[in-house]
Formats: sequence, C-alpha cells, structure tokens
Amino acid sequence: MGKDDSLTIRVNDDSDSIVIAMESQNQDKFADYELRLMDLDSEHLGIP
Repeated sequence: MGKDDSLTIRVNDDSDSIVIAMESQNQDKFADYELRLMDLDSEHLGIP
C-alpha cells in the first residue's frame, strides 16, 4: 500500500465476519478480503 491508498474495514451488526478493502489512489488495483470472526472462550488459568 502506498501513502495515498485507502483501507476500509466494514462489519454488519448481525454478521460474523468483517470485510477489509484496499484500493489504490488511481483505482486501478482493488483487494477485498472477508474474514470470519471467532468467539473465543477463555478460562482464567492460575499457577498451581
């Protein structure tokens, strides 16, 4: 990405994914990535 390129991150309220879009300044290059979100369960682990 160059300093004048744009980066957009989109998410819908009811969606389990985000979309990352990158576009060059003169709009000749465009990349669109969809990433699924994960719900991680975490446990508090202590040192015995």
